Amino acid sequence: MAAAVLIRMRAQLQAPTDYRWTMSDGTSIAPVDMKTDHLFNTVVMLWHHTMPAEAELYPHRRWRLGPRFTPEYTDTAIRTLLHELMARDGLTPHQIGTLRRMFDLLHRNPKLGSRLLINNC
Repeated sequence: MAAAVLIRMRAQLQAPTDYRWTMSDGTSIAPVDMKTDHLFNTVVMLWHHTMPAEAELYPHRRWRLGPRFTPEYTDTAIRTLLHELMARDGLTPHQIGTLRRMFDLLHRNPKLGSRLLINNC
């Protein structure tokens, strides 16, 4: 059942094929070349730092995203990283559960969805 949910969620995302994630050290990497844990942690980091406190998945230290995180960049990053993450085999039960919580929150509150996937800064 979890796989079917992820397939449906992935189908809703449109992701560019030429996107590269820029890491904190300035190097860039194609999402397809990222390890699954790196992809997952990056998605959760973006979630926690673009969503309001009531959408928090678990306690974390909040900090301000840098200037490269424009609404357009962040929107593209989230869509592309999620698209790749949900195509991966071997997601852990924790990762699947976290993704389901994220999408459940978005489904229950459309304003959060527009904040995250349209104008998230």
